[in-house]
Amino acid sequence: MYSDQQKQLVNQMEEAARQGNFLSSVIGSGADFANDSRVCLTSVLFVPAELGALIVKKIIEPLRAIEPEHYFYSPESMHLTIKNVQIISDPPTFTETDVRKVAVMFEETVPRYPAFSFSLEDVIQFPTSVSVMGYCDERLQGLVQALDNNLKKIGVPDNKKYFSDSIFFGNITVCRFLHEPGPVFIQKLAELRTAVIGQMLAKEITLVTCNSVCHANSLRTVGTYSLS
Repeated sequence: MYSDQQKQLVNQMEEAARQGNFLSSVIGSGADFANDSRVCLTSVLFVPAELGALIVKKIIEPLRAIEPEHYFYSPESMHLTIKNVQIISDPPTFTETDVRKVAVMFEETVPRYPAFSFSLEDVIQFPTSVSVMGYCDERLQGLVQALDNNLKKIGVPDNKKYFSDSIFFGNITVCRFLHEPGPVFIQKLAELRTAVIGQMLAKEITLVTCNSVCHANSLRTVGTYSLS
């Protein structure tokens, strides 16, 4: 099953992070994430309110009780990335012309692909953050590969580095570190490793520009596109 391949890849990424060999693009720690001036262009699913509240209760609150100084996402800013377009940067690596071209491409491409669901489970520590993972079937693969190919065709290729160019998964970042977590925090992460949150339907993809934590002050919605 595709979800088994996703979980295997996540395990490999987790082990690489432990060994300091993390190969994909990461966002570095910062002192003021809310006012981060770096901007990305990306496509996301925003987390429904009830699932966001559950993530806060089951994942964020236990971690924040140990080390409250880290940046923890509000439910309103929680999102699952479907397809990155341009990575976080100041100045941005894209222009307004790029944004318009990508919006037209998403409008033409996304409705050709069916809706599907993510299973939100597993809490993973990456080098500078903590994420809840989203596993699904091959419908994500078809959508992401189509978007990736079409980004190249319109001259705005995705500039993010990935562990795999054929296995994709969702992740919802819930915490960004301000410093290396302490042993008690790490232990709590280990306890939360196999947490299960629930199902999230992917039916509308939103193209946005935002900073590293999708803070409301930085968020600009370019367009929303419905899967079939």
